[in-house]
Amino acid sequence: MALIGITGTTDHWCVVYRVTPKTLWLLESSGQMRINRSRCTTVLTRTCYCLDASEILLIERSPALRWIMIPT
Repeated sequence: MALIGITGTTDHWCVVYRVTPKTLWLLESSGQMRINRSRCTTVLTRTCYCLDASEILLIERSPALRWIMIPT
């Protein structure tokens, strides 16, 4: 998963939970569920979704920690 800041046609943060060759799949409050990657750019414009590398936070789920009780 990743938390990304999007500017251009919109200006907000959303969660990307899946990426395919053509689509970014989103979880976000505005209700939009996907963005075509062909509409994404790294250059600020009003007609595309601008993705700035400094506004991308990758989130990785790690296995749960297991605590071991050591007798005293």
